[in-house]
Amino acid sequence: MNLPKMTTSGYLKRSTLITSWIFSYVIIVSIPILISSLLLFRSLEFMREESKMLCQSDLENMGAVMDGYLEELRHIALSLSKNGEALSIIEASEFTPKEHYMLYVLQREMYKYVTTNTNVDNIGLLLMEHDTLLTHRSNTQISIDGDRFLDSRLIQSMEEGAFLQNYYYLPESGSITYILSLPYQHEESYQAYLFVTLNPEICQNICSYQDSHSFHIIFENSDILNSTPGSDQMAEDDLVFHHKSRISAVSYTMVFRSSKFASRLHTIQFFMVACSIACVLFSILLVYYFTRKHYMPLLALVKKITPDYEERENEYQFLEKHIDSFQKKISTLEEEQIKNHAVMEDIYLVKLLHNAYSPEEYRQIERMPIWSTPPRETRKLNLAILVFTIDISSWKERGGAEENNNLIRFILKNILGNLIAPELGWQSAFLEEKLFLVIHGHHSMLNQACASITSQMPPLLNTFHIQIQIGISIGCRPLNQLHLLYKEALYALEYCLIYNIDYTYYNDSLSGQTASAYDAKHVIEIQRKFQNTVLAQNYDSAIEMLPELFDCNFKDDQHISLLRLNMYSLVNLYRSCLMGLSEKDGFLQSLANQQIASLLDCASLDTLREQLGHCLGALQEYKNSHSPSGQQELIGKIQEYVQIHYSDNSLSAGQIADVFNMPLSTVSKLFKKYTQMGLLDYIHHVRIRQAKKLLQTGKHTVSEVASMTGYLSTSSFIRVFKKYEGISPGALMESK
Repeated sequence: MNLPKMTTSGYLKRSTLITSWIFSYVIIVSIPILISSLLLFRSLEFMREESKMLCQSDLENMGAVMDGYLEELRHIALSLSKNGEALSIIEASEFTPKEHYMLYVLQREMYKYVTTNTNVDNIGLLLMEHDTLLTHRSNTQISIDGDRFLDSRLIQSMEEGAFLQNYYYLPESGSITYILSLPYQHEESYQAYLFVTLNPEICQNICSYQDSHSFHIIFENSDILNSTPGSDQMAEDDLVFHHKSRISAVSYTMVFRSSKFASRLHTIQFFMVACSIACVLFSILLVYYFTRKHYMPLLALVKKITPDYEERENEYQFLEKHIDSFQKKISTLEEEQIKNHAVMEDIYLVKLLHNAYSPEEYRQIERMPIWSTPPRETRKLNLAILVFTIDISSWKERGGAEENNNLIRFILKNILGNLIAPELGWQSAFLEEKLFLVIHGHHSMLNQACASITSQMPPLLNTFHIQIQIGISIGCRPLNQLHLLYKEALYALEYCLIYNIDYTYYNDSLSGQTASAYDAKHVIEIQRKFQNTVLAQNYDSAIEMLPELFDCNFKDDQHISLLRLNMYSLVNLYRSCLMGLSEKDGFLQSLANQQIASLLDCASLDTLREQLGHCLGALQEYKNSHSPSGQQELIGKIQEYVQIHYSDNSLSAGQIADVFNMPLSTVSKLFKKYTQMGLLDYIHHVRIRQAKKLLQTGKHTVSEVASMTGYLSTSSFIRVFKKYEGISPGALMESK
């Protein structure tokens, strides 16, 4: 571009214009950047102060909540420490029926505390003298299991007889427990400890706050177990806040993660940079506007920039590449949609069976391919629904659980595809651990398909070690009533479970079926005869009557509701017999509760008949064991059992009662009656006698002998040995 010659004054004028233009542009651009930088600095300071205030406030609130939980644990422990049954149990040298009753009363007291205080997870009493742990879950003594209830370091301190009265953090369960030595008075050594454990879910919810704060509890006098955060859990720039609890020797800390603060900082920085860029662009527009309006001579000095054709062409190519990438992404999404189409159809079908679908989902259900084969001519459809229960107890595992399930589904769908005619529309899916199959087509073809499935599918699956039972329902209904057919198929499946048959069809006409007057009279006579036989304690004859009793109460064509009613009626008849027997023998009361619970769990007639036979057999065994000769034989078996299993560290009086299927109080009473010695004393007597023989050989250490004679720890073995022999094991070895 050719410019005219300019004089010196014109040159100065142009220089002044350019200088003023540049100066104006710098001012317009610099002001918003300075303002945004100042706002960014102030925002960061405000955010930091606000975060500190919020963290301190949250720390105080969570500390107050945690104080309430800790005081609740301590209050429960102190209340139970004054319990008379607890103190009597601690002072007892052995467990007589009186102590066993106190154990039961104390367990009920613990259970009441746990049920009324939802924040408490567990309450237990450790009796180190008896190697016994009593919890609120059971009124029978169990061996001490440190890995389950307490940490091994705490168990070691308890075995040494240390005085404990503090809160401790359990890293295995992530919970907090309060331990109190009993009796609550100064002694040289303690042999009983009471502990109350906080619900672990409460600790998890409080100690994790929005994935950015860490809440820690510091027990200043708990040298064994503490929840103080380590240096490896904290970064150098993390903010740490402290709060003193109203409980002595307890304080709380909260760590504010710097990573969360950094993410907020990046968000604000991005927002400010975006504002600065917007301000710069706006300033350029202002400069361009004022230049066009007031600085026209300046434009003559600037070379006009003409568009380059090649650059424009490159921009078009760049846009075409973006369009191609978008099309590839769209094709990828379409392929994924095709792959997930079958999954969505299963989900829609499950919603239809549950009658839980939205109007939009129902429109998708109506367009499913299964309903278009054959074409729909009326509003009602000829449908068949089959529900399968799958038993893979004999299945040989070939991989993980998920891999086995996928393999079983593949086998079932392939078999169904070969048994169902191509003219029928069908779809299968898994629902609530059951396989359900929906078939649509002509009525005659539906019956043929169901007959083919019920006759050929069970033997085919037997070759794969898979057992199935099938409930079938066939009907002509609108699509929105498919869930009613599904319920009928579930009723049919209940028949299979009760009668232990492979398949059955639902028959709605059975719902109104009732028994005749003659049948009712016959049933009552058989039931009275069975009841009198049981009350006469002729249990073997009662077992022989079971086939006749079941034949008169259950018919093959009974409706499911009548079947269930008759099953409960038979269980109630047996309950009345047990109540009559328990008036003569109190032990039968607890045995009755166990037997009735097992009978109510029976799902089929075969299972109920078999379980009822076992219950009557148990009564016959109890009758034989309580004769004078039977009692002496029982004591001999118990002594033989102890002499064989004395090295088992799980051997205890309660375990022996479970082996011989008798209450602990009854076993202890009979054993002391015939041997003049408590059952626990006899166990220690056998163990110490064997331990003396091993120690006198000089081939084993004290700890090895303790393990060989069934003691969990060396300290417990030394304590018991000294109690029964008057000297320690080491002194015995030195004397020999």
